[in-house]
Amino acid sequence: ASWFRAALWQTLGSTRTQAKTSEAHPASEADYHLEDPQSLAAFLKHADIRLVRAEYLCELRSQKKLLPRRQEAEEWGLVSHEEVSNWAAGARDAMIISISHAWETREHPDPCGDQLNRLVDRLCLYGAAYYSHIWLFYDYISLFQFERQTPAEEESFRRSMSHMHVLYAHDCNWTFRLESLTPDDVWDAALKNSEHLVTVYDATSKTVRGRPLKELVANRVPYRSRGWCKAEVEWSSCRSRSVQNQRIDAPEWQGDSDSDSERDVLRGKVAMAPEVFEADMAKAEFTHRNDATAVLKLQRKVFHQKASVCEEALLENQPKGELFQLAKALAHYKMLKVLRLRNIEVEDEDADEFAKALAQNNTITELEIKVAESGTRQCTVLCEALSKALKTNTTLTTIDLRQNTILGGSLKALAEALTTNRTLTTLKLEYQGGGYEYYMAIRRALDTRKVSTQPNPGDATSAPANGCTGKVRIEALASKLKSNRIPTKLDFADSQIGAVGGMKVLADVLKLGRSIAEIDLRNNPTYLDCQVLADALVTNSTLATIRLEHNRINAKGIKALADALRINRSLTSLNIGYNDIGDEGCKALADILKKNTNIASLSLQGNCIGDEGCKALAEAILVTNSNFATIELEYCLHGVGCKALAEALRSNPTLRAIDLDDNDIGDEGIKALAEALIANRNITEVSLQRNVFQDEGRKVLEELSKISSTLDLRWYGGTEVPAYACFNHDYLFTTPTSTCLQVFCEFANFCGRLFTAA
Repeated sequence: ASWFRAALWQTLGSTRTQAKTSEAHPASEADYHLEDPQSLAAFLKHADIRLVRAEYLCELRSQKKLLPRRQEAEEWGLVSHEEVSNWAAGARDAMIISISHAWETREHPDPCGDQLNRLVDRLCLYGAAYYSHIWLFYDYISLFQFERQTPAEEESFRRSMSHMHVLYAHDCNWTFRLESLTPDDVWDAALKNSEHLVTVYDATSKTVRGRPLKELVANRVPYRSRGWCKAEVEWSSCRSRSVQNQRIDAPEWQGDSDSDSERDVLRGKVAMAPEVFEADMAKAEFTHRNDATAVLKLQRKVFHQKASVCEEALLENQPKGELFQLAKALAHYKMLKVLRLRNIEVEDEDADEFAKALAQNNTITELEIKVAESGTRQCTVLCEALSKALKTNTTLTTIDLRQNTILGGSLKALAEALTTNRTLTTLKLEYQGGGYEYYMAIRRALDTRKVSTQPNPGDATSAPANGCTGKVRIEALASKLKSNRIPTKLDFADSQIGAVGGMKVLADVLKLGRSIAEIDLRNNPTYLDCQVLADALVTNSTLATIRLEHNRINAKGIKALADALRINRSLTSLNIGYNDIGDEGCKALADILKKNTNIASLSLQGNCIGDEGCKALAEAILVTNSNFATIELEYCLHGVGCKALAEALRSNPTLRAIDLDDNDIGDEGIKALAEALIANRNITEVSLQRNVFQDEGRKVLEELSKISSTLDLRWYGGTEVPAYACFNHDYLFTTPTSTCLQVFCEFANFCGRLFTAA
């Protein structure tokens, strides 16, 4: 973006939206959908915008050349419209990136080659990470530049400028920002160097020729002070995933201190509400001040177009002040249901403003917040603000505050908020000592919000003869479920359901009931009968999810379930964590994965699986069904098993998320896994927290984090295995650097409960 481009836009006047287009092409901004790849391809073709191959830029730098105009660019370096159409149709893969930058002279945006150097340095990392092409929009090469010689070139430029926001706000591409100007020493050296010639179009001679830098009209206004740069940043910030808008040339990359590396990742950007953007634009510099009117009008249009349809937002790496901006904009997100804020900094003012917005919000049901590292005070401020919001908010049902330092005072504030809030049902956090009475108060408050299927302790139905489950109540529940038509979740976690034949009653319900979609049978180790459950699964056609953690299920029990799953076609999610399935049980499950095409999620965490079991699982992943997307393998693997798994992951086309926390993977396992993730871009979420590896493995993960921009990679680890123990479904972790116990507690499942949802 530049004042030069703005001046050119100004010459378009009010006629820029009055293009005469054929019926096959859109005629207004509204016709270009900002989520549809076909729409993006149509715009690029209609405006004759050519994307640039990353290899071409690398070639230019290697030959020590500057960027050429579109008119002089080599044809091989430009992507054809046919290639883009194939990409939009899904016939080929590519990463499309729009470059936002300053024009440092009127005649040429990068007269010293500094932007080209920084861009190619970054593209080399992405090229190593992506098993696909990288295509870029860089205005100087992608658009016909002054002086345009034919009506076709003029029409192409006019069409491009009238819909420029599509290239920065579309969900199918990314924005890379080059915010730094050429360093003064480099600029001054080029000014003094008579042999440094910039090839530009010379209006006087009407030729393209080399000119000294001192003859060009310089513009050293900072990137953030330029009106059109601000517009591109805002358009790019309207996407629902903030990671798709990145600054790639932050100067702190050169630092070695811990503070530098921490600040390096906090460059996220939240979209400003139109009224806030208007105030900010008053300080921006335009060559033609009345260009600001056009920018404000278009930003308002793009903002509302994106905000009005956004249902889930993931905003990451946000520095101080961005939460405040989000609070100002939140009221415009009329469809937003899920908001995830990861690695954010929080000031007092940010937290207060966000709490006010959240208190009035009536759409968000799920909220996740992770404060940036070393933010103990920030966590406290945030929790106190959230507590205020909860007293009046009536739509939030789930809040995830895990990986935050939540102390006693924060627990107290949250507990007090729950005395008035009646809608929150799930609160996820890590308890770190202090305020235990408030922690228990939160637990009790949330527990009472479930409809219990357990007997009332004072009820006659809880007499010892009927055991802990209350046979009368279970049979009454079963009777109701046989005629129920509402999708239902049954939660019998920790309920000893099989004490007096409850498993058989439940099995009868599963055979006849037409509404049960999910059942939770965690922690029933004495009474769970896998054969009874398996028999029911053979005929059930509605159950989609089963949770069977902590039931001491062995290979025999797993084989019974596996036999049932050869016939059952409704189950999509199976969790059998923390049992004793061994290699034989794992082989039985692996065989099912090859044959049952409906299973989408499998959780095996906490099982003792040896090399043979891992190899069988890897073989299954190689030929797995088209729906299999998630696998959880915490506390399951070591280096050999990880290598086998990594080899399978290279070619699996369906997996999207893998959880490998708390394993002894080692450096070789990390290397094998990293190579697989670079080769397979379908996998978007990998968790490797609390693994054991050396410095070599750490370096591999650090590099993978930098180059895999579409991968949500979560990890930390070291040379010792964290100790852990299980007690009442709370997982206790100690780390080598701390004697403090961290208790991970999902306040979601305590007694037998019944959930229904229309």
